[in-house]
Amino acid sequence: MDRQIFFTNAALTDLEAILEWSLTKHTATTPIFLGSLMVHIYQLRDYPFAGGESDRRTGTRTLIHSPFLIYYRIRPKLRRIDILHVWHGRRRSPYS
Repeated sequence: MDRQIFFTNAALTDLEAILEWSLTKHTATTPIFLGSLMVHIYQLRDYPFAGGESDRRTGTRTLIHSPFLIYYRIRPKLRRIDILHVWHGRRRSPYS
């Protein structure tokens, strides 16, 4: 499919924080992990229903890329997937 992936400002802020933290704790493996995270996110173009429906916010889905949860919304009319947040699974949901 020709769906686009759109990152909200909140998601970009989340990714920046993940990158900064990971570089201090896991310098050698950060590029590999973040690369695999991005590949997983971009697979949503072809498999938008890969993540389960969120019980926290209507119309939102959650894809697991352990230990992170990728919160997203499918926008069929716009042919777009909005990445809303990339959140560590041990943190309280951004929709709590």
